[in-house]
Amino acid sequence: MDFFVATGESFIKLINTGGATLVGMITGILPAALIALTIMNTIIALVGQDRIEGFAQRLAGKRILIRYLFLPYLSAFFFSNPTAFLMGRFLPERYKPGYYEAVNCSTMAPLMCFFPHVNPAELYAWLGVADGIIKLGLPIGPLAVSVFFLAMVTTTLKAFVVEKIAHALAKKKGIDWDKLEARKLGGAVEEPLL
Repeated sequence: MDFFVATGESFIKLINTGGATLVGMITGILPAALIALTIMNTIIALVGQDRIEGFAQRLAGKRILIRYLFLPYLSAFFFSNPTAFLMGRFLPERYKPGYYEAVNCSTMAPLMCFFPHVNPAELYAWLGVADGIIKLGLPIGPLAVSVFFLAMVTTTLKAFVVEKIAHALAKKKGIDWDKLEARKLGGAVEEPLL
């Protein structure tokens, strides 16, 4: 009987902990994300979505460094996580897999070395590493700079590889990026994408 009581109490404790975590997220990250989304959508409404999409496609469409290095880092810096992903909506469909890889994998942790607001949910990882370095009596500045520049190189390389994999898979499945883009922009597409 004690086993069932202990199991029930543990289950209720788990539910209460989950509820406390949810309330913490609702009062912490949710308002910040909503404000960031509101500001971003206001800027888009003022400038015009067609202008922003045209500018992004002209600027990032043919320049890999802008597409997978500058745009993800600037998006992460100004909009932080998770709003930084939304900037990818302005890119052509063919470049979105690489952009999301760049934002997701590599830009958050390296930027946290200098700018904790980028992804405060994962700040514990950097602080743990920094604490270990400090306990060894070493300065953390060189580590932060090294992580930042190494991530810049690996971010671009990984995003480019993901882009090539996405193109190969799309070709194998018979997906036409131009038709997909036309459908996104509201153009008439007579035949299916596949």
